Amino acid sequence: MKLLGALCILSGGAGGFLAFLAAERRELRTLWDLSQAVGLIQSGVRWKKIPVPRIIEELSERELSGVYFQKVTESLKSGFPLQNAWEKGFRDLSGECGAAIRTMEWGGDEKQVLGALEYLRLTISAQYERRREELQRKGRLSAAAALCLAGVLVVILA
Repeated sequence: MKLLGALCILSGGAGGFLAFLAAERRELRTLWDLSQAVGLIQSGVRWKKIPVPRIIEELSERELSGVYFQKVTESLKSGFPLQNAWEKGFRDLSGECGAAIRTMEWGGDEKQVLGALEYLRLTISAQYERRREELQRKGRLSAAAALCLAGVLVVILA
């Protein structure tokens, strides 16, 4: 009976940890995807001279960040100005990244917009790196905790 109880405790802890890890990795991939998407907007504006609404519409097909760009596109089609559509589209994105994206200024000339996009891309990239390092650290700490728990269960069951 002790063994069955120990297995239940271990499997419950492992399942919870794996769910936590999956959610953290998805957020990390979303940050990476957003960073790449902002880079694509920069490239489209600087080199290809593509109108921003068209770039955003193309980005709405991305797997992870596409849902946000889809909301921006829908707002643009409803007649919202780009600044308002942008803020509305990223309203549901939480944390530092969401705040940085929502404060992006679309006003000014091309040079100002490109500067703001570069700043935004660097901000998201820096957050990605911080979150990646934090996830690695949490993974190492969790692995050590799991080994300690397994050792304690072995001692208790012996």
